[in-house]
Amino acid sequence: MAKSVKDIPVQATIQIDEKILNSIRQIRQIQSNIQVEVGAIEAQKHLALHKLHEEGEKLQSIMVELEKEHGKGSINLDTGELTLDSPDNGNS
Repeated sequence: MAKSVKDIPVQATIQIDEKILNSIRQIRQIQSNIQVEVGAIEAQKHLALHKLHEEGEKLQSIMVELEKEHGKGSINLDTGELTLDSPDNGNS
């Protein structure tokens, strides 16, 4: 059996007070701005982590070259001295 027009429920609409509506709009705009800011921060974070990784690879490359040339050891960054690991102390 087909429904007649009077059987279809009607949705009521209410006009919201302009002050409340403006408050809601302002809050939504602030939320939107914060989402954009968070996105920008995430992009900066990604770039910073990528650069950190690149610098780590550069350091690793230098350390490998030093080890090939002089042997395994530790570098004192204050004095510039490379202290070689001795084979008898278990660090070989």
